[in-house]
Parts: sequence; structure tokens; C-alpha cells
Amino acid sequence: MIPRTVNELFAVWPQLAPGLGQREPATIAHTAMMARPFRRSFGRRLLSSLETGEVARWASRYRGAARYAKTILNDAVVIGALERSPFEGVRVRRPAGRGEYVPSWEEAMALAEAGREAGLGDMVLLACCSGARLGALMKLRAPDLDDRLAAGRILLKRKGRPGRYEGVVLEPARAIEYPRGLVFRTPKRGRPWTRQSVSKRWSVARAAVGLPEACTFHATRKAFAGIVP
Repeated sequence: MIPRTVNELFAVWPQLAPGLGQREPATIAHTAMMARPFRRSFGRRLLSSLETGEVARWASRYRGAARYAKTILNDAVVIGALERSPFEGVRVRRPAGRGEYVPSWEEAMALAEAGREAGLGDMVLLACCSGARLGALMKLRAPDLDDRLAAGRILLKRKGRPGRYEGVVLEPARAIEYPRGLVFRTPKRGRPWTRQSVSKRWSVARAAVGLPEACTFHATRKAFAGIVP
């Protein structure tokens, strides 16, 4: 049965989710739990009646839940319950952690350019667009890219767990040939990056954009939940 209302979608999504992507049970449960504010707000509504404007207003209020609701509604498109997601074109800011400065989309793109000039290559761009942590980017290898980068996908190492997860790159890095092995290395000697060496160049890039010290490299992963392709 194809769900017609938001309540019906949320009821069947946990069973459908494993077949819609490589999602672990814990991830599915967490997504459903975090998206509950959307169900409380729109539960009885027909999926086809949801409009981008009202969803955008809701997302501005429930920033912490918005990206999880986006995931479920995107899946509704895949299963044919929606022709297009009401989140399409809606930019969703992720909430900042305590003391973090989360850059806006424009600031994130300026940081990406400043990062290239500081010698970090496309590392900052991928962090802002995919939500990847620095540790995952430092360990990113050429085989994890394959032909996925052109399609807006990369495979990233999980934190503290085996395997890799698929990161979405909204504005893919320039089409360049990456060397075999690690994708990102120091520009002069070609050595693997360390957190300390990244931090030095990140400070230069951040200063060039004029952002505060609270805008750490780690904060770039929260720049945006993303834009539905």
C-alpha cells in the first residue's frame, strides 16, 4: 500500500527504509525518532497537499528535526507516494552545537575557496557539502570516489564503526584527476594531513573570510542539511 497521509508514511517508512538504501536499524530508528515533530505538525495531512512554503516555515522553527524529515519525504518520492518532495529547494540550517559558529551557505562557499587558496584543496568544500568530519576526509582514498564524485556521491569512513557511509556532495568538487591512495595530502611534501596541519591552514582560510574562532573546521559539517537535487 502506498501511503497517502503523513501518518501513514511514518508508519510504513521504518519497514521500507532498508530497501531504499544501506541504512542500519539504529540509523532508521534515530531518523524516525528525530522526525517526530514533523509528524506531530502534519500527521493528518495528505502528502500531496504539503507545500514547499509551509514546509520551509516549519523547517525554520524545527531546525534540528528538519533534515530527518527531509530523508523520509525524499524516500516518499522513491516509493511513488509523492511526485516531488516539498523540501525541494528548501535550505535547512543545522542547529549549532554549544559554542559553535555554523557558517551560512554563502560563508561556507567562501570558506571553500579560501581553503583552496590556503592549500587545503577541496577538503573544505566536501566538508561543507557532505557533512563529512575532518577525520573521514583525511582518510578518504581514491577508490572511495570512483565515478561517484561526478554524480555527487562519495564514500566516507564511519567514526568508530567499520564500513563506510555515502555522503552527498551538493556542489561536487571540480572534475580533476585525483592521485591513487589518499585523496588529500599536504601540498608541498605530499604527506598525509594531521589535525594540527589542517588547523593551521584552516585558521588562515577562516581569517580570510572574516569569521570568528568559534567557526571551527568541525562546524563546517553542520553548514546545511542540503538541498534536494
